[in-house]
Amino acid sequence: MSAAGRHGNLARVKRDESIDLRAHSRREVPFVVELCLEAAARLGWNTEVLDPAFGYLWEVELPGGRRRAMVGAKTPINDAAAAQLALDKHYAGVVLRRAGFGVPAGVRALSPKHFADTRYAKDVGLDPALELARAKGFPLIVKPNRLSHGRFVRLVETEKELRRGIEAIWGLDRVALAQTVVDGRELRVDVLDGELLAAYERRPFTVVGDGERDVATLLRSIDSRFESFDPKTLAKRLGETREARSSGGGTGLAQRVPAQGEKVTLDEPILNLNRLCTAELLPQLPDRWRDFAVRAGQALGLRLAGVDLRVRSLAADPSEATVIEVNATPLLAQLAHMGHRELAVSGQARILEALLRS
Repeated sequence: MSAAGRHGNLARVKRDESIDLRAHSRREVPFVVELCLEAAARLGWNTEVLDPAFGYLWEVELPGGRRRAMVGAKTPINDAAAAQLALDKHYAGVVLRRAGFGVPAGVRALSPKHFADTRYAKDVGLDPALELARAKGFPLIVKPNRLSHGRFVRLVETEKELRRGIEAIWGLDRVALAQTVVDGRELRVDVLDGELLAAYERRPFTVVGDGERDVATLLRSIDSRFESFDPKTLAKRLGETREARSSGGGTGLAQRVPAQGEKVTLDEPILNLNRLCTAELLPQLPDRWRDFAVRAGQALGLRLAGVDLRVRSLAADPSEATVIEVNATPLLAQLAHMGHRELAVSGQARILEALLRS
């Protein structure tokens, strides 16, 4: 039976059916929902896709007959206030700093179009970001206050780039953030109700030349996520890497053909699995790092949290770490894309089971 409902019928996945959701095409159901449906089937729970045209709206029937509707992988595990707080990166940083966690130094730059009231004058426009640059120097990170998946997050190295970055953000978010760059290894820890879901270290891609294929083709050959990228988009992403910036920027890196055996590291200033990086699972994460991530989530009122950290070393004291962001809806789908489907589905099943404790 189709997971998204062929011929316009509502899709149902029943507990007495033998299904293989991996066989379903992406046109029938988005991948993140596919993992959720597979997780529910493992639990023996009925599911129904309520929006066959797009496949994001679906419903699960919990034991006892209670039903919960969800959009994508977003579940009602966290209460609305906690999720809203985590979504606001500036407010989340205020709360985390007050709770004793290290967070990046930064400022808000409010869109003049949306904040004309003089009460906000000191935070409106580019001046707060320019003052931060004068005080801390470049480079800086600029990012939207509320968007996710690494969208419009940029490293800026000049005042011109700072202005352009913030003004671009104002087209999508009323509040832009400018922050200092935090060095260190990038650790992600996903936790649920005090327990570890997954932990991994984000790392840049390295492609090895064969003297024939260009960098874009080599990248597609080692990670299928980039097969769907059109050439222009992928070239733009590659143009944001340190390798490209060191040679003057632009999109030429995508067409460059490395020599046989030449290694090209595609290191972005911002490592995000929705952008241009990979990750290494950490199955033996020390308990102190799990506990640290749990406390960070709890500081924001979250039961389910994805905590992004910059750390010197896993051997270091977690109190030395910097909390970059805390996500209230950590997506496990990227782990599946990297070959860890079992971990992604079992983790999603644990998230669904937590609905019984809501």
